[in-house]
Amino acid sequence: MALIACKECKVQISDAAPMCPQCGVAHPALTGTGQVTILRQARTTGSFHPVQVIVDGEQVGELRDGGRITLDLAQGTHVVEVAG
Repeated sequence: MALIACKECKVQISDAAPMCPQCGVAHPALTGTGQVTILRQARTTGSFHPVQVIVDGEQVGELRDGGRITLDLAQGTHVVEVAG
């Protein structure tokens, strides 16, 4: 294990720490962004109507059968909804 700076308060902590003992932030070693891909399967029987993809309360696009959306999201917890 190595010591790293917490992403929030910059105190030195273990890179394996699940929470910063100084400020309490979860996953203090994780920083940056990641990609999420949302796919809609193509169906021969079913709706041809697009569905809205909503992330954290904001519409980010629409998907039709066989469609795909790739998003860059900050690391952490996000709410993903699909509304038709």
